Amino acid sequence: MAGEDSEFDLERTLAYRIGASTIGANLEQAIQRGDITRDEDGQWALSKSPLSSINWRFGPKATPFPCTTLFGFLFRSAYDRGAVPFGCRNCFKVQIKPRTLRELNAVVPIAEMAGHAYKAGAALSARYAFGPYSTLFYFDGLEQAREAYANLRQAVDAAPLLGRDVPMTIRRGCAEYEAHCGPSDRFTFAQELEAVEATLTTRLRSTAGPAAAHPHAVFMHWLKVAFQIGDDTYRDFTGGRPLQPAAVDYAPVPPEKN
Repeated sequence: MAGEDSEFDLERTLAYRIGASTIGANLEQAIQRGDITRDEDGQWALSKSPLSSINWRFGPKATPFPCTTLFGFLFRSAYDRGAVPFGCRNCFKVQIKPRTLRELNAVVPIAEMAGHAYKAGAALSARYAFGPYSTLFYFDGLEQAREAYANLRQAVDAAPLLGRDVPMTIRRGCAEYEAHCGPSDRFTFAQELEAVEATLTTRLRSTAGPAAAHPHAVFMHWLKVAFQIGDDTYRDFTGGRPLQPAAVDYAPVPPEKN
């Protein structure tokens, strides 16, 4: 078979099993769900980006990996969340976990100055996110992530509105991977997946990431999240005013009459 070392033929690829199902069956289900489409020429396309742009402020530098393709098409559709893509095997992230909107806003200039690919946001609606706020920096390999961690930790520790008690960690891949495929230190990557992914992605129409929302719209979303969770530091950015008037409360027992 021509190209056997780098690419499966399409028939073999669609018959490749991920758990109890095949890639072909998974893709058909994804089409039925409306997650992807298939053109007359047999090429697939994502129906929408897997990321909600309103949650996130994205840095100007691209991630080291084609995340929309790997996460949105391969993991969610072709693999039906049954395997971590081979292309994600070297993805590591430094994560800063701001506890308030005040801290999240203070992390942004650090992220901009650091020069790494990053996203910062308030992802209360993200099913697999722990906590409402997060800033993630993307790296090709654990060694890169560790080197960057040291510099980012120093910057966070020295920032007046942040400090040593702001949580930071290094993660591998996406939280959704661990939710479905187990702990990231036990991820396995079948060598055949490299050829499978080469075949699938050459038949995938261009999958640009989410169009970045205007920074003002993103920040307004962050304000709403802070209000929803009772994080009053949002008032730093509203002149101390509440985002909306408090509702009227009523006593459960009527006051005694004089």
